[in-house]
Amino acid sequence: YKLPYTNHSHVDVLNPDLEKFPAFKYAKGFKAVIEHGETLFIPKLWWHYVYYSKGGFSLALRANDSLKTKIQGASNLLRHFAFDSGMNYLAGKHWKDYKDNKAKQNAHRAMMKMGV
Repeated sequence: YKLPYTNHSHVDVLNPDLEKFPAFKYAKGFKAVIEHGETLFIPKLWWHYVYYSKGGFSLALRANDSLKTKIQGASNLLRHFAFDSGMNYLAGKHWKDYKDNKAKQNAHRAMMKMGV
């Protein structure tokens, strides 16, 4: 249920509404408890959710190993922040509804591919 033109979703990972987001029951994930001083590597384009069970902080580092990766990163920033923010401002609720509907269509298409 990834919303287009952003890196967000409305699914509550800890308490998903499976009636509203039925494809989420097919999501697979990993659970890890990270202790002080430990590191977690998350590959690029992997969706993730972080829950802090105690107070703390994190540091995210992104490695741009090629010109292609840097251009893709700049494009994502432009699309995510400039375009989406502009459309939120210009179209308001219509833009939000479009993104919600598109996310549901994409999830439905993924379930069809799985034969569900």
